[in-house]
Amino acid sequence: MNLQHVVDLEKHHLLQTYTRQPAVLVSGSGCYVTDSEGRRYLDMVSGIGVNALGHAHPALVAAMNDQAAKMLHSSNLF
Repeated sequence: MNLQHVVDLEKHHLLQTYTRQPAVLVSGSGCYVTDSEGRRYLDMVSGIGVNALGHAHPALVAAMNDQAAKMLHSSNLF
């Protein structure tokens, strides 16, 4: 998926509350991410309001796959 296509989709479907960076991230490994053009970046920006766990750690992926097969989400009321 090219950058302009993603930018167009994002502008159509998401509220424009802040400026996004001109890159389409397609994968991550450890502390690095790779964009759709094959450029590799050191990821120094954790998700908003989440812990910086890195990308695609085998133990984390296994735990998430296991949990997703059981229950992905439940209400905060339970």
